[in-house]
Amino acid sequence: MVTKKTPKPAPPAPRFPSYKSLLRHFEGMPEHIRWHFPHFDSLVTNELPFEIPIAYLFLKIELACNRSLYGGLVRMHNLDTTFARRIMNLQHLTREGYRQLFENVYGRQPAGQPYIERAEKIRDKVIHGKK
Repeated sequence: MVTKKTPKPAPPAPRFPSYKSLLRHFEGMPEHIRWHFPHFDSLVTNELPFEIPIAYLFLKIELACNRSLYGGLVRMHNLDTTFARRIMNLQHLTREGYRQLFENVYGRQPAGQPYIERAEKIRDKVIHGKK
């Protein structure tokens, strides 16, 4: 019998008392992570409501999730790129649907899932007003 590994819970979220400390944290991240969020610093420093940078971050994360599935279909399962793109364009992924499809493609749960789940709770509260 195969047992599934449950991911470790994410460590406590860092607290940022000001937008400047948040920007310092972001600037301290590796370049390959900052590269995916080119407009984050300008969204934070332009005194926009904090819902806008949060929505932007999740937009970019969801795009990366779709790209990871596309990449797995093409590279690991040798699907034709046009066919894989068509499949991904037809998908309407829910959170659970993404995790299931990721596991089907890669044979494991997405890395960092506890972090994403914690961030989704924050987004739901901030963007959607859900608790």
